[in-house]
Amino acid sequence: MKAERIADGVHRVLKGYVNAYVVESDEGLILVDTGMPKKAGPIQETIRDMGRDAKDIGHILITHHHLDHVGSLTALAVLSGATVYAPAGDAPVIRGDRKPPGPNRRKVSGKTIGRVVEKIGPDQPPSKVDEELHDMDVLPIAGGLRVIASPGHTAGHTSFLLDRAGGVLIAGDAAGARGDKAGPPTGALFGMFTEDLDEAVRSFHKLSKFDFEVAITGHGNAITSGASEIFRRNLARFPLP
Repeated sequence: MKAERIADGVHRVLKGYVNAYVVESDEGLILVDTGMPKKAGPIQETIRDMGRDAKDIGHILITHHHLDHVGSLTALAVLSGATVYAPAGDAPVIRGDRKPPGPNRRKVSGKTIGRVVEKIGPDQPPSKVDEELHDMDVLPIAGGLRVIASPGHTAGHTSFLLDRAGGVLIAGDAAGARGDKAGPPTGALFGMFTEDLDEAVRSFHKLSKFDFEVAITGHGNAITSGASEIFRRNLARFPLP
């Protein structure tokens, strides 16, 4: 695919079922999430379409431990030599020190489809984590990248807020959007892979308190204007538990 510009210096470099993004900065490229296994090549080709190379990736940010976000982490870390940042709560799973939890049995889909996916799905490949992230850390890259703990989908799920273009929220799977609708990952599909449904709603409310013009998510398309207002208009659909 060709790199898709989302905002100033922010590009989608993998799309389909799951997204991955590149942020351009003075410290080199920042890759956010890495897709499923065997996606290192396609991501590298898209970065070349930008006139850059995988070796230009200086930092890899991971939003959470799910396979569709870390599947190509090891390959891309080796190709680039980048520093890998991941949430402290999810780092043991990413490193392979702890098994990921299974589908959420509170959802009917988790009891049925989730059990099948768990049995036939590929194994989670262990990957390195160089730096663990904590709520409200500010990383000294891209002009100061704020870390926002947004647990629920996973215990350590983390989002990022980039101070450019009126604010760019990199929400991972803590939120999804379609048109003027936005919400937490509690529906039939993503809900079965959300560890704590109530915590996911609380995290969506938390993210809505920040100001950002653009929101990019792990699945689906970006909100490119008025994103935080769209989040806030949807809060009533997801009351706090």
